[in-house]
Amino acid sequence: MKRFLISVVATMVGGFLLLFFGSAMLASIFDAASAETGYELPPEYVLVLDSSVITSEMGSLPSPMEALLGNYQNSVALRKLLEAIDYAAEDEEVLAILLDGNMQISGRAQRHQVHSTLLQFKESGKKIYAFSDGYDMNSYHLASLADEIYIPPMADLYMMGLSAELVFYTEALENLGVEFQVTKVGKYKSAVEPFILHEASPENRQQIELLLEDVQSDLLADIALGERVSVEELQTIINEVAVFTANEAIDAGLITATMYRDQLIDYMLETFGHNSSEDSFIQVGINAYLNAFDFSDDSNSNIAVIYADGEIVDGYSSHNIGGDSLSAELRALRSEDDIQAVVLRVNSPGGSAYASEQILREVELLRASGKTVVVSMGAVAASGGYWIASRADAIVAQANTVTGSIGVFGIFPNYQELREKIGINVQSVKTGKFADFFPLSRSKSAEELALAQKSVDKIYEDFLDRVSVGRSLDRDAVHAIAQGRVWTGSRALQLGLVDQLGGLDTAIDLAAQKAGIEDVRVSYREPVLDEFDVMLASLMADDDNPVIEIPTLINQLLSQVPQSLLEPGIKARLPFNLNF
Repeated sequence: MKRFLISVVATMVGGFLLLFFGSAMLASIFDAASAETGYELPPEYVLVLDSSVITSEMGSLPSPMEALLGNYQNSVALRKLLEAIDYAAEDEEVLAILLDGNMQISGRAQRHQVHSTLLQFKESGKKIYAFSDGYDMNSYHLASLADEIYIPPMADLYMMGLSAELVFYTEALENLGVEFQVTKVGKYKSAVEPFILHEASPENRQQIELLLEDVQSDLLADIALGERVSVEELQTIINEVAVFTANEAIDAGLITATMYRDQLIDYMLETFGHNSSEDSFIQVGINAYLNAFDFSDDSNSNIAVIYADGEIVDGYSSHNIGGDSLSAELRALRSEDDIQAVVLRVNSPGGSAYASEQILREVELLRASGKTVVVSMGAVAASGGYWIASRADAIVAQANTVTGSIGVFGIFPNYQELREKIGINVQSVKTGKFADFFPLSRSKSAEELALAQKSVDKIYEDFLDRVSVGRSLDRDAVHAIAQGRVWTGSRALQLGLVDQLGGLDTAIDLAAQKAGIEDVRVSYREPVLDEFDVMLASLMADDDNPVIEIPTLINQLLSQVPQSLLEPGIKARLPFNLNF
């Protein structure tokens, strides 16, 4: 025992010393780097957007500990990427853009915004080049705008359309002895179907098919803007061809020519000149470009952009939308006299009904204080995500934003049959008839489920009330388009659930208009970075030669089932995670 204790203490002391000296070394590096302000860029160069570019709504940087351990994946705020591309269009030092591989952009609506911004760059008269080891519809979406598109001779182009795979666990759960009991309102509220049905209900299949059709329609319209192929031709390709070899893609006009990467580098050298220090053409990665310029907030702002990104959960959260966390941020804005309007950027499938109501209350109080509130929807703003948006002065969505899902459900799993099979006995001691309602050890009685249904019905009625009053719609009309059904932004506009189509900039312009603001100054309430984090971001910036060595970033597989669905309770959440 003595030896064991000595070993433990020695390990702890060693770990502490390693952490201390490691941090000291990093600090000395940061002190040396802090003498420089930004990056010294070459006089003329190609701006490279490659597969190392990861976007999120607010952007993220690793904590010092994560950086020290090498356990991080930083991302750039979407609006900063868009601003950088806009700036590059007017920047005389930027000769062209090279899209190398597939940027990791969070959400199809966000990808549409990047597409629109690249289109504006192209309209400035500068060229866009694209290269990839192969394309599918998702990656070809942005590449289709390029003046020249190249792939290696053995690469393929996949144009197969979109699909959604629905997984049902009911039979497996029955075999295990695990039961899911549910209460819900809305025939389209399908979040519970994987646990109680063996296949999709007709209503769920209908809404998924319509959603896919709408999303594909917007995607094909974007690709057609590259002027290589029409929407009608694309639809024929999807149904009759699906897969092109490199030569077939060239013959169809979808690809310019074949090139290996070394040939691409030679071509860029010939076109744009040689980097004297490297065997490469003169180029700058987008991360280095972002660090070379100040895309910070305007001083003395009169419009604040605040983010609601992630699942809506009770309490405080740094990774999701905490009811207490976001409410506190909205509450603080009420006392900022200089702020005349607030844009709430919502990118959320929903979650806790209580937390959603808590946030909506702060939105209403913000408006009551005299400030204009406009919601800007990202890739998804549905269920609880729509709840918190429903009483804003205006709602702006992208055409392919997934929204609606005005419905409520309760889910109550139990493992009674399983524990009985393997010989686990559970005894309950209680002071009230329903005191043991929430434990997972037994099935709920019909009387208990009736209590849960009563609560679900009440919350659904409250949801209809929030929407009908906030959107000035007849309550029966809201019920007809609610029932848990999801809609794209373009259909939501027709139904009166949103006011206008567009991105974050559109929402800011609308907020300024409604608040009567002429001199618009915007502050983005993104995570504040201290000096240590800023130095870390500078050191991590991609200022090497990204076209020569592209990091292979493997997308983590997302779980088919959102973890929150497996927790007992009443939810106002989208029925699925979107991953077309």
